[in-house]
Amino acid sequence: VSFGGAGGLHACALADSLEIPRVLVPPYCGVLSALGMVAAPPVADVSRTVVHLDGRLDDARLEQEYQLLAGSAAATLPDAATASSERYADVRFRGQSYEVKVRADPPTRAAIEAAFTEAYRGLYGRVPNGRPIQIVTLRLRRIGHAARLALPKVGRSPGAAASPATGAGQRAMTRAELAGRQAAGPLLLIDPEATAYVPPGWTAECRDDGSVVLSHRRG
Repeated sequence: VSFGGAGGLHACALADSLEIPRVLVPPYCGVLSALGMVAAPPVADVSRTVVHLDGRLDDARLEQEYQLLAGSAAATLPDAATASSERYADVRFRGQSYEVKVRADPPTRAAIEAAFTEAYRGLYGRVPNGRPIQIVTLRLRRIGHAARLALPKVGRSPGAAASPATGAGQRAMTRAELAGRQAAGPLLLIDPEATAYVPPGWTAECRDDGSVVLSHRRG
């Protein structure tokens, strides 16, 4: 997948070196990171270390700790702006120096330990016998409402045959000119915020959703 203002200039060469036959150049690829930040919902992550509570961390204390976390998260993302929330716990066997993060749903000791045991077995193949389980850190994530985006669609435009040649004798086409067509390289695909190079031996095809697929012609 090609992204960034100059990513398309190197995408096919990189794909060739890795023997990858296709490259996807999505719409608005030159500002993909910025677009992702606009489209992504706001998130508030908070955590509390609770390993020192050890045996005192029963279900009632877990609920209390998560309520404190919810209050901390609300300072960044208030209730009205929150679409959902998720609770997690970092868990380990006593004596280990690393933890496994698992969902705390519901936020009870039994549910957390069961989720940890299942995750540990999936990661390492077996669960040690007779080792007490420690809950090290509690985490809460609040997720806000995502922005509603309506991006303009790439429309078909006449004039592809009249596209100008560059100094190297290769055509330069916009995404709208390429819509619904195939074109063989050498070719420059010109977007307002990015440029992609289609070298000889590659073809460009614009799909209905505006994505351009670059394919290596074999043989």
